[in-house]
Amino acid sequence: MISVPDLARQLGILALVITGLILWRRRATALRLLATLMLVAYLSVVAAMVLGSLPIDARLIADMRTQDLAHNSFVPFATIRDLVAAHPLAVVLRQLGANLLLLAPLGILLPALFPRFTTWRSTIGAIFAVSLSIETAQLLMSAVLGFSYKVSDVDDLLLNMIGGVLGWVAFRIFARFPGHAALRGLRKADTR
Repeated sequence: MISVPDLARQLGILALVITGLILWRRRATALRLLATLMLVAYLSVVAAMVLGSLPIDARLIADMRTQDLAHNSFVPFATIRDLVAAHPLAVVLRQLGANLLLLAPLGILLPALFPRFTTWRSTIGAIFAVSLSIETAQLLMSAVLGFSYKVSDVDDLLLNMIGGVLGWVAFRIFARFPGHAALRGLRKADTR
């Protein structure tokens, strides 16, 4: 198996180093440097979580094709309905919570770092694009492998978007408190 999490971790470390060097050379403030590095690290973790380990052994792939694995779902709320009907509350909350939390940090970090994402429309557009990219990548991986290795689900897309919007709302609320002008200052000029 190709360890995609290991590859994502190594690429993430490389991206962190490169991003840090670029921002250091541009004399970015320490807060902006930290927030940008958090964004790069977060995106690396999301990539590793989404992709998982790709099977490359032909016998393993052939065996997995014969098993009745989970299927993609393009009917809104069907997976959530089935999850609630068939599993204990703890499982339901863990699954729904994971999808809500997956893109919540993006809803916080995008408006903190980029002025373009101060409106909910631009933020939800970016979160939708990221979530759709995740689900599309999972669908394509399954198509290439010939079985549902990673399930593409419209409910995941919806929950990811809701989580991202909740992150944006949390940022907007937090940024309004006195003493948190530094959050708004992340988007300003980087030079000291």
